[in-house]
Amino acid sequence: MVRWKELPGRVRRELTQQIAERDGWVCQLCGLPISRYPLRRRDQLTADHIIPESWGGVSTIDNLRAAHWGCNSARGNKMKRRVVIYDILREVLSA
Repeated sequence: MVRWKELPGRVRRELTQQIAERDGWVCQLCGLPISRYPLRRRDQLTADHIIPESWGGVSTIDNLRAAHWGCNSARGNKMKRRVVIYDILREVLSA
């Protein structure tokens, strides 16, 4: 399993763009639009791991979702049981 930070920068950027397009440039954590040209770092596009790598999650497009840098940073690797179940079900049902 390759960790996110071990992926080449070009690959990370391409994956992040793909998930942003898939998710309609909407933060999947707060529900607000993600600007393509943010003025503040906290508003920048990032790829959030649905199941964090520290919990065994992988860096594949199926385990990534678009998020603001600030939302992703605030979430860290915290997962509540209900959120985990909801996210997993949502991902499985939308596939």
